[in-house]
Amino acid sequence: MRRFSVPVLVPFPIVHFVFFNAEPQRTQRIAEEKALNSAVLPARLEGFSAAGRRDLRVSALRTIRPRAQCSFLGMALALLLGLFSHSGAQTRESLFPEIKGWQLTIEETVYTPNNLWDVIDGAADLFLEYNFVDLHIARYQKSADLEIKVEFYRHKSAVDAFGMYSQERYPDYHFIDLGTQGYLEKGALNFLCGEYYIKISTVQSEKAAQDGLMTIGGSLEKRLKRTKSWPSLIAAFPTKGRQANTEQYVARNFRYSFFNNVFTASYNDGASLMAFIIRLESPDEASKTIETYLATLPKEGKSKTEGGRFRVRDPHNGILTFILNQNNIYGVIGAEDKISETLLTELGRRLAGVH
Repeated sequence: MRRFSVPVLVPFPIVHFVFFNAEPQRTQRIAEEKALNSAVLPARLEGFSAAGRRDLRVSALRTIRPRAQCSFLGMALALLLGLFSHSGAQTRESLFPEIKGWQLTIEETVYTPNNLWDVIDGAADLFLEYNFVDLHIARYQKSADLEIKVEFYRHKSAVDAFGMYSQERYPDYHFIDLGTQGYLEKGALNFLCGEYYIKISTVQSEKAAQDGLMTIGGSLEKRLKRTKSWPSLIAAFPTKGRQANTEQYVARNFRYSFFNNVFTASYNDGASLMAFIIRLESPDEASKTIETYLATLPKEGKSKTEGGRFRVRDPHNGILTFILNQNNIYGVIGAEDKISETLLTELGRRLAGVH
């Protein structure tokens, strides 16, 4: 121990770096990844194929691979920081409760926007669009044959978490009352809870595994203690004709690069329609966004009527009817008929009451 002139004694640990052959661990992890792909992916993809759709972003089916390399400098820095702060460890422990009958193992690595690519191939960019903050991973083991993995994705806000969740759910999933909303599929349970998007998965598929997903999910929800609430703008979408669980929040590039932070909902009341809401920071920004959009369209395909109402024939998206009202742009994509006009009118009425 070294004594400083100030009356504070700081213990400095002796750090031993042990070099070892990581190949056996890597081989074991690769085997686990193959097991996940063979046990879970075929069943899910077969169902999606039968439904006639693609689902390339359901991350419960993604292979999570650990980092193959370690930065010894990073390890040393982490150890030094650990002398003065234990907040990181407390955060991890506070997320994952101990559950009777299950052995909990929390991974030390915390993934951030700087290293998220190390754990989810190809999907990191989408998460970053929704203000991803960090990812904590843990595993619960019941027996030698039953292990369940939990991924805690934290976003900057509950709206961002909803947006990411909305990109990975489909209307025909088996929805459950967990958090704000969740869905349970074979070998996977995902749910939304405040600013967290939680994914729970296992390679096992028997009833004990499905029950385990629910048990762990319920314990996580109780630990978080978040209010069950949707983003406020969801309430602006009329309920009549709205297809359940089609509401989405698109953070970037909704049809065009300048349409961002867009809420949408699908309707099927005699016609296939999509309603949308874009709330900008100011009326001036909203006006400039409309000007930018109109400049991309042919002159003969657009018209403006009174009250900030526009009707356009978009060569890429069909007929759009939308209204500019202060800092809001809201409208309907789809057929030009009485149904779409009624939907637009009701959307504007409800939107006026949402702040």
